[in-house]
Amino acid sequence: MQNGVQSKACENCHRRKIRCDMHTGSFPCANCRTLNQDCRPHQRKRKNAPVEPPSARPEKRLSVDLSSDSPAVGEQLPNASETISLQRSAVSSGNAVSPGSYLGRAEYVSGTVPIDEEDAKNYSAGKETVLPETDQKFLADLRAFEIPPRSVRESLLSNFMERCHPWMPIVELVELRPTKEFEPSVLLLQAVFVAGSRVSMAPQAQASGHSFYRRAKALYYTGCEKDPLATVRAIVMLQWWNPSGPEHISMDASSFWLHMGVALAHQIGLHREPNPKLADAALRRRLWWTLVTRDCMISMSHGRPRAINNEDCDVRPLSIEDFDEPNFDARLFIAYVEACTILGDLTEGVLRGNLGHARRLSLQSRLYSWIRDLPDELRVYKRNGGGLMPYNHKARQLHTLYFTALTLLFRPAVPENAPSGAALLASSFTAGVYEDFLARGEVPTLAPVFTFHLMTAAYAQLAYYKYPALWVRAESELGIISQCLVEMAKRYPSAVGAQRVVKAVFRAVKSQERHEGPLQLFFDKDQKKYFDFLGPELCSKWGFVYEGVQNSSQPFTMTPMAPPQSAEYREPTSDFDQVLHLDAGFDAYSGAQNYPYATVGNWMLGDWMADLGWTASENLPQS
Repeated sequence: MQNGVQSKACENCHRRKIRCDMHTGSFPCANCRTLNQDCRPHQRKRKNAPVEPPSARPEKRLSVDLSSDSPAVGEQLPNASETISLQRSAVSSGNAVSPGSYLGRAEYVSGTVPIDEEDAKNYSAGKETVLPETDQKFLADLRAFEIPPRSVRESLLSNFMERCHPWMPIVELVELRPTKEFEPSVLLLQAVFVAGSRVSMAPQAQASGHSFYRRAKALYYTGCEKDPLATVRAIVMLQWWNPSGPEHISMDASSFWLHMGVALAHQIGLHREPNPKLADAALRRRLWWTLVTRDCMISMSHGRPRAINNEDCDVRPLSIEDFDEPNFDARLFIAYVEACTILGDLTEGVLRGNLGHARRLSLQSRLYSWIRDLPDELRVYKRNGGGLMPYNHKARQLHTLYFTALTLLFRPAVPENAPSGAALLASSFTAGVYEDFLARGEVPTLAPVFTFHLMTAAYAQLAYYKYPALWVRAESELGIISQCLVEMAKRYPSAVGAQRVVKAVFRAVKSQERHEGPLQLFFDKDQKKYFDFLGPELCSKWGFVYEGVQNSSQPFTMTPMAPPQSAEYREPTSDFDQVLHLDAGFDAYSGAQNYPYATVGNWMLGDWMADLGWTASENLPQS
């Protein structure tokens, strides 16, 4: 059923408000023939007509020659894969309107006469309407249009929706399942398979990840997908692949894809608040904030500048109305965005050397507001001190960002200062959260960035090696961190780099003179308030720090810790190499020591390791 009445002009002429000769029977119209554009009648919307969601609209793509002699097109893989219909997935349907290019030059160039940007676009973009034969053969050889059999496909989609979608709510299942009237974007579909394979526990799905990635990458570079929103979303999914650690230069790394996605997002104006009348306004907003979260997390993990400057953007913060369903995952993502931006701003302040008193106070205030105002269903602990909430994997992941921010914000500003109780507690909480992940076999399903949270907690614990009263507990928590890094290294090489860096730090701290006697710990009421919403179950140091502190602005003397009372406790080992071991089968640092930016996370080491004269590039274990 049509949503409108056909007008006398085509879509392109109507949008540019120029005369169209379609009403004379000319099709395509003269303007579209001149500009080599798709020509379709403009449909005038009826009042109160239902607006078709973006996911239900066919997407515009390049035409592909489907001659029977095209090599490998439609050929079945040995595992009975299926092939998406090329005519329906790669040929323009003529119904979708891709977002136009965003240009902001009129805001600073135009004078008395405004710039007519719509008129400026009135020329051929020079795009090919048919995919070149060489590209068709390349895609056919890669079997780029093939999808896995139903059982594997449904497993991948399920994994994606459960473990990836909550952190990037930019595609729905209805957009990924074909119907008689709709074929999904093959680029978007292959990219979702990439992400799903990365968080899958099924060996067959894991093994297929590289094939999905090659197909998606080929589809992207050949320009098959003409809908830029679909392309940006696919780019976001491809960041899950991350085949090498940040210690190595790679054009397949998540940071590389991030910059590609941000560049295209700027072209289509995702950084500007969308017109609320647009059917896809909420999607555009969610997509933009997903890019922001990825930018903040990658900047934090790598110690590199962000790709997005917040001062250039005016997209309003997300609200529950921007989601199809006001459910747990919607509230989770809203809280996740704020946590990511806090960490991104903190990283930027440290890297630029302008994390002054006022900026630090602002970040601390935002962080406290975050934990105070967090919805009850997202909490790890009951609000009124009633103990742990029922286990929720996503809520635990969310709090890991909070603990990392506390660890970084309250690390000792001067090495000679008393140890920071806030950094000690936060890193202990991180180890406690990961201990549950480890016990439930969930570590392999975490995103690559969780390597950085482990490394941050390890740094904080290692900095207290010279204090025997703290080390008795720190070593058991470092053992948990080490086991998690080993598990993550089976999927993400960045974890191997983290293992090597942490081991190098331990070798450096062992040269410190041990601090004998009573230990003074700095933990005042301003730090204590960040833990008022938490409890002892996930923190082995809780009783010795949080419950032992007096509301004073001065360091307090802490009595020595007793070893943990459990059957699994081991006496501290003199050689931490037995605890923090490396996977000898993978050398993540081969040749990396020649680069000045050879280590991930080096940006945050300065304050903790300054008294050692330690620099990561000089102290990495050599192969």
